[in-house]
Amino acid sequence: MIVDVGPGLFTGLRVGIATAKGLAVATGVGLFAVTSTDVLAQTACDAGVTGRVAAIVDARRREVFWALYDVSARGFEELVAVNVAAPAVLATRLDGFGHVVLVGDGARAHREALLGAARVVRDDVQVPSPASAIRLVGLRIAGGAAARTHRDVHPWYLREADAVANFQVRGPVA
Repeated sequence: MIVDVGPGLFTGLRVGIATAKGLAVATGVGLFAVTSTDVLAQTACDAGVTGRVAAIVDARRREVFWALYDVSARGFEELVAVNVAAPAVLATRLDGFGHVVLVGDGARAHREALLGAARVVRDDVQVPSPASAIRLVGLRIAGGAAARTHRDVHPWYLREADAVANFQVRGPVA
């Protein structure tokens, strides 16, 4: 079974991963953990995108989760590991990479801040495709990857939950 472990929003990741773990325990099947940005890179590859690709997930709070890949017809290679940043900061980081194709819901949501002379948003690659996730896991299995148990799969948040952040900003409710 395939499960997206993030990065993403706290509640959605917890619900999705808890469901996958429960099904894995109930059925005895193993889990293959994938990241949102890796599946977006594979989705871009499957859509025929080549070259530098920034997979961008809307993180809310005026931030994005992102990673940079080199994508070819053969697959993709991660160039910059997953980060969290404000869209304007990401735009500055991408300036040194030449032509970059932006994919994901974060690219669409923050188009104005992210576009530049050497950047284009692909509106047809906005969400991680389930078919691409299956293809990605198939490639990993062919490369020797093995399924994990439910105990070995954990969410990848990259920042505190919104409730924690809000509590730190606003303080306790009287």
